[in-house]
Amino acid sequence: MGLIRSRIQAARRQKVEERAAAANVKAAQPPQVRYSWSQTLVWSVVQVLRHAWLNVYPLLALVVGVAFIVFVKQTREILANLEQEWLFVGVLAAWAVSIWYSMRVLSSTDFPGDVEPHPAATGCTGWLNGESPRMAAFAGLAIIACASSIFLAEKPTPN
Repeated sequence: MGLIRSRIQAARRQKVEERAAAANVKAAQPPQVRYSWSQTLVWSVVQVLRHAWLNVYPLLALVVGVAFIVFVKQTREILANLEQEWLFVGVLAAWAVSIWYSMRVLSSTDFPGDVEPHPAATGCTGWLNGESPRMAAFAGLAIIACASSIFLAEKPTPN
């Protein structure tokens, strides 16, 4: 019994030592490839277009919502009167949150068949996945805030 136990402990020690030795050995670093600014620009534009295509529905909702606010005359009257301010603000908040959340989910999901971005566009990819959902929601609200300030019937008050 003691012989078996000592063999097991020796095997465990050997395994621990092998793991420690493997952790100390550094993998060979691949040579760093340098890309010219034109290659980085082209691959970044390609990545932006891929990201826009991936988020086509939230971006379409953003464009349609802004077009609706700006070009439909009844919404201009709602913006000018602002009698139901809480409802208007609630609808805008739900619209912005839905755009933000859908873009965040679509940007962080790995779809089957989706290829990895080109190494020249890795900096652009991280920024797009992190910041574009926030920027899209904020852009929609900012555009509508500017449009509502244009269509006010009288001078805005501090409230």
